[in-house]
Amino acid sequence: MASIPDVPWKRAQNQQRARRSEDQAAKQEGGRRQPASGSRWFAKGDVRANGFLLDDKYTDDASFSLTAKDWRKITAEALQTPPGLLPSMRISIKGAPKLRVFREEDALYLLAKAGIGED
Repeated sequence: MASIPDVPWKRAQNQQRARRSEDQAAKQEGGRRQPASGSRWFAKGDVRANGFLLDDKYTDDASFSLTAKDWRKITAEALQTPPGLLPSMRISIKGAPKLRVFREEDALYLLAKAGIGED
């Protein structure tokens, strides 16, 4: 079966959806969206908020693959963004709740900082 060509209006719809999703994430987190959705050398990632650099992903498919390469990329960008941010991903899969992905060590640090888990 031949693949469907990427038509301009479909691309525009995807860009619009991405922009809305990034705006929503920034508003929820009390942060701000990165200019040009992170395509500038000085402003990587999609959203900066609460010490995190967030990469916002969306798929209409039933699954999303997170690769080590993707994670290394957002981690490097987060650490290189002054003042040194923590990497995070927000993943939206159509028909499922939004997911947040970040390193276990960061989750433990935030829990300790909030005084959660101390007995």
